[in-house]
Amino acid sequence: MSGPERRFLHLDFGELLRGVAQHTIDAGLAPADTAFVQSILDGTLLEPKHFHIAGALIRHFLSSTAFQPPRDILVLNGFPRTIEQSAYAKELAIEVKMVVLCSCTVEVAVARKRMADAGMGHEDRAGRGDGNDAVFHKRIQSFVQRTQPLIGYYRSSGADVAEVTIAAGTTPEEAFRAVEQRLRMLADNLVVHAPCARPTERNQG
Repeated sequence: MSGPERRFLHLDFGELLRGVAQHTIDAGLAPADTAFVQSILDGTLLEPKHFHIAGALIRHFLSSTAFQPPRDILVLNGFPRTIEQSAYAKELAIEVKMVVLCSCTVEVAVARKRMADAGMGHEDRAGRGDGNDAVFHKRIQSFVQRTQPLIGYYRSSGADVAEVTIAAGTTPEEAFRAVEQRLRMLADNLVVHAPCARPTERNQG
């Protein structure tokens, strides 16, 4: 008799933030935290004193999707983005086993944005709030300075790092197919513990 069907649950952190800002997601945040979320949709990264917001959003996602390890695998998109955020993820009992690096040049990133702005594909960019060129380039700079170091960090911790080269016309389906086999092989060998215990109250400050 076969076991329960494996689920890969995609947690899009940016989408959760936008849902809170637009009042379509109720993660139990205080009004001041909701107001803060509304102020950072320009690509500003969460710093330690606001990590409890990330914890609330992740718990909301896990609850709303009935996340159940080891059957389910959590696919994180947009969190963690910094070394500090990765430490907080550990406090939530999230153990990163694989990193998918979607790699492209700045020129390709700009071309994909232009195509999306013109309605020529990449509909997954809708609602991301980076239609403004200044915001878009702020996010690129943030990635280079704060997020890129995570690749070496996770590689040194033993995580499998799969790099996918992205072209202007690459679709999400094509990117997924490039890593699907490695992802499923990894999932089949995982022993997963359940996120996410509530971290210490120091993150509420």
